[in-house]
Amino acid sequence: MKEPIIWAVAMLVAFLALFLTGTLQLQGLESVIIQMIGFSGMVFAILYSVLLTQKSNDEKDQAFKR
Repeated sequence: MKEPIIWAVAMLVAFLALFLTGTLQLQGLESVIIQMIGFSGMVFAILYSVLLTQKSNDEKDQAFKR
């Protein structure tokens, strides 16, 4: 996994598609459940992206200090 940020963006897009499907295509309880899963996944993907960015910056800082 050479570029993990690409996977994070792909997860974000997939969960966004799931959220929009729940919003536009489904009705009732199914819609609510799909929206909750989609929104939770989007939040997870964003936080994962931030974590990857911080880790990458920390590694660059450590390499620079050496």
